[in-house]
Amino acid sequence: MKRIKGFTLIEGIITLSVLAVLTAVAVPVYTQHIAQAKADKLAMELKQLVDFASSYSLRRWKPTYIHLINIPNDATTEDTTWCLVASPYSSVSKCSDDEDTAAEIANEKRIATVFGKNHPGIALKRLTTQTKFMFDNNSYSMFLGDEREENHIIFLEAQVGKKTLTAKVNYRYFELE
Repeated sequence: MKRIKGFTLIEGIITLSVLAVLTAVAVPVYTQHIAQAKADKLAMELKQLVDFASSYSLRRWKPTYIHLINIPNDATTEDTTWCLVASPYSSVSKCSDDEDTAAEIANEKRIATVFGKNHPGIALKRLTTQTKFMFDNNSYSMFLGDEREENHIIFLEAQVGKKTLTAKVNYRYFELE
């Protein structure tokens, strides 16, 4: 009698059951790692933006602003049209530099920008009514609108999966909670 080579029904069911259990365990862990990587990337870019703004202010001896563009303060948004722009200009209203003049580009109107399109799946909320804050190189302090902030400014909340980041900045340091 010849034996037919191949899998039996029982072997196939056991194999599929083991694969289903492994998948059920691996998928939540994988999605948590993806959310953590997104949060870490945003945190790194925010830290770099604040570092660029404060060092530019000290190097050039000019006030430097961080503009929070298209980030609502009354609701959380997952829209990716937002951006944060570090600039020596007190008014920057768009994420794109398409309408900047040649003089503005030459004078570094945009020192650094964090674009929302590079951070899909992150829900943001502005934690201040102001859309910009300023690093003042003369007094080594920060201003939110016309108000001088002695301690720090808490300006942004980001939600990635179950992880929430709160961006807090002082003239000399930046931290995320």
